[in-house]
Amino acid sequence: MKKTLLSFGLLATSLIFAQSQQVIGEFPTMDGGMEAQTATTTIPGMSSNSANNFTEWTVSGTSATSIGKRSIINNAATARTGNKFGVIALASDPATTSTNCRLQAPANPTGNLLQYNQDYVVQFYYKTSVDPSILGENGENVVTGALYPGGVSYGSANTRSTTAHIADTWVKYTEIVSGVTPGSSTNTNTASFASVRLAVATTKTYSADVNVDDFVVYTGNTIDNTAPNAATAGTYNTSGTIGWTAPSGGVDGGGYVVVKYASMPAANDDPNQNGIYQVGNTVTGSVSGTVVYIGTATTFNDTYTSGTYYKIYAVDKAFNYADELIVSDATLGISKNQIEGLNIYPNPAKDYITVESKSVKISSVAMYNLLGAQVISEKALINSRLNVSGLAKGIYMLKVNAEGASTTKKIVIE
Repeated sequence: MKKTLLSFGLLATSLIFAQSQQVIGEFPTMDGGMEAQTATTTIPGMSSNSANNFTEWTVSGTSATSIGKRSIINNAATARTGNKFGVIALASDPATTSTNCRLQAPANPTGNLLQYNQDYVVQFYYKTSVDPSILGENGENVVTGALYPGGVSYGSANTRSTTAHIADTWVKYTEIVSGVTPGSSTNTNTASFASVRLAVATTKTYSADVNVDDFVVYTGNTIDNTAPNAATAGTYNTSGTIGWTAPSGGVDGGGYVVVKYASMPAANDDPNQNGIYQVGNTVTGSVSGTVVYIGTATTFNDTYTSGTYYKIYAVDKAFNYADELIVSDATLGISKNQIEGLNIYPNPAKDYITVESKSVKISSVAMYNLLGAQVISEKALINSRLNVSGLAKGIYMLKVNAEGASTTKKIVIE
């Protein structure tokens, strides 16, 4: 992701991994990343009028004649995000078995999670070996979303959108579901849940396994593919508190995800877009990181260890990730005092940068690239100017030292 701000501060290493499921988003009870689930080859069933199993993913039935597979798999190498994902498959013979089943998200145990007469967007990723796009019972995909407020069947889907199928590759699915109307006045169903539904035309067969991960539901009739603005102004204090400022415009029903790295991550070492993580999950890349915070607060505490990097992401209700804010002491050192009256311009720059202060004498300056390598070092500036004409276009960090204080500023070279 493109960098929007690079700052430095006191960082952290160990966090008690107490969070067990997504704690941001509009409906966190659904555990859309399945990280809080217990690995099993027999996901339990939940009838449509049951008030039980609210913390578990369930299936619409448990008969082996209708469901060929119903598993929660713990395998970070196969999961799209985090460590766990769901698998469901229909039995192979539609002539003698049911042609549809559901993989059902947990619900709110204190009341209906989903509301009647409300539009929702259902979003998830699935992976399967056989293209399901032309086998559905109503001409749609075999794999679709479904909503059941009060146990009532879902409303009509106004818009369905699926990334082009590639065998055994995670595909994004989104669906706008129009308002669900209540059932009869005698309807006593208490279950309220969302699901991934497999529904095959009676003249077809579809026995391929369908893997499911990163399941999200949010209110509205517009699919949200726009991330929030980035968080800004990373800070620290000597007690090990890392903080930041909420982005302009807020986080649109979401919160923040923070990933810790033991060395400088590359620009594209990021969480999966729309990915739902748990604290302790690994974010893989050229440098792998660990998710250490998920929540809505703009601060968290940890114990300082030198040489670590944190990427702070603003995340919205659809789990769109903003550009990251990086906080680190690993390259630039810890500075408790900022230089007063410092003026650095222009920014962006092309040939020269002016670095001046009316209150103190500048003792040295240094430039670093985003890999942490020092690319310029000067003990004395001529006419307060630093020559940057030899640098490639991109984002750099300029560290200025003066009389026991230092300031670091992001510089864009055009």
